[in-house]
Amino acid sequence: MNSEQESHLSCVFCRELDGSRDTNFAKRYPEISTRIVGESESLVAFPCIGQLSPGHFLVVPKHHDATFRDTKARVGDLQTQFQTVIRHVHMLVDADVHDSLYFEHGARVPDEGGCGIYHAHIHVVPNAGHLDLARHFPTEGSSRSRSVHEALAAVGSNLPYLLFGSASVGFYSRSLASALPSQTLRRLVAEHLKADAWDWRATDREAGMMSMLQAAGSL
Repeated sequence: MNSEQESHLSCVFCRELDGSRDTNFAKRYPEISTRIVGESESLVAFPCIGQLSPGHFLVVPKHHDATFRDTKARVGDLQTQFQTVIRHVHMLVDADVHDSLYFEHGARVPDEGGCGIYHAHIHVVPNAGHLDLARHFPTEGSSRSRSVHEALAAVGSNLPYLLFGSASVGFYSRSLASALPSQTLRRLVAEHLKADAWDWRATDREAGMMSMLQAAGSL
């Protein structure tokens, strides 16, 4: 078995996309075969475990990329596919696509922080676009981007990075010289939204998950 195959088997998102039941989602919802609610050639979207607000979902590459910086380098029409997927899911949850917060901790391995899952995923939190995370992370020297795609293009090194923003406050990315504690961005967003379930590992079955899957016709 080569290193790529080993990485694939050890990745919970890769296993989930392969239909395995040895996943975080299947352990909580053994009766549901999939949580995919949106899809393009290279991307899927599914409700986030430990939802920070109603409709909170993840956009995930089907191929095992550690970060969306890697996905952008690999998928030529990523911006088009990304927009197609997020518009579909926003229609599904009856939310304004321009009023969502986006964030990613671009960590590739545990030593770089992250959340314990090292398969690229961007969080999309509806009705949270007013949150300005830039005040928590100095952005001097980094320009305000107009989209997730532009912010990814501005990541200029192979260091781990943060990406965050919205259409209303702009999008930012910054490289990290040292690791942040696990789930730093999730915890911050949860504090702003006064959400209790910031730690996805501590959650069980959620009404928000069931609501999104029902809207998608998965139940």
